[in-house]
Amino acid sequence: MDALDALNRRHFILLTSYAERDAGIVNRLWFTVEGSRIVALSSQGSEAERIRPEPRVLVAGIDRPGDTPGTTYEGRARILPASDRRRVNRLLNRKYGWRRRLFRSLLWPSRIGERSRWRRDLLIEIELLEPHRGPHVARESRHG
Repeated sequence: MDALDALNRRHFILLTSYAERDAGIVNRLWFTVEGSRIVALSSQGSEAERIRPEPRVLVAGIDRPGDTPGTTYEGRARILPASDRRRVNRLLNRKYGWRRRLFRSLLWPSRIGERSRWRRDLLIEIELLEPHRGPHVARESRHG
């Protein structure tokens, strides 16, 4: 089993992205594997501010919030264009099925202007490079 197969069996990834003088910000994301890449969805616009100038990221799979991450991988991330939104949503719906649809219908619609929120979600593509030799940043962002 390769790294992408092992990650795709997990429910979430912890994505660590870096600002200029930051040790790393960790967010938990919905994700799936497409070909040789990971595609993920984030509601955090601040990740774009970190990924665009610094595409280096760390990725680890978890099954529940608070889990100890498995093997951590170094990767290179990029922001996908909005034109990929349907494709990414279709892939995520295929992986998560009713859980994602339930989450979207019950938990997120409580916000005003919900329809526009789906259009603002950040689409991220990640290429895994190699296993990371150091520890994964242990704490998740409160926004993740």
